[in-house]
Amino acid sequence: LGSIMRQISRWYNMEVVFENEQSKEKVLSGIITRSVNISELLHMLERTGEVKAKINNHKIIMLDK
Repeated sequence: LGSIMRQISRWYNMEVVFENEQSKEKVLSGIITRSVNISELLHMLERTGEVKAKINNHKIIMLDK
């Protein structure tokens, strides 16, 4: 998840903050294109049941589920 969120941070020019640093170690796989709206992209990640995300200004906050 950490590497996924680093890429998303670059694509959307947003800071990513993890509520729990251990969440970065969660393993997820899939294909996401850059053309996806950030809200939809975060919703896709939430549908895995592993994380919850919220946007506050230009910051994505990753919460434990």
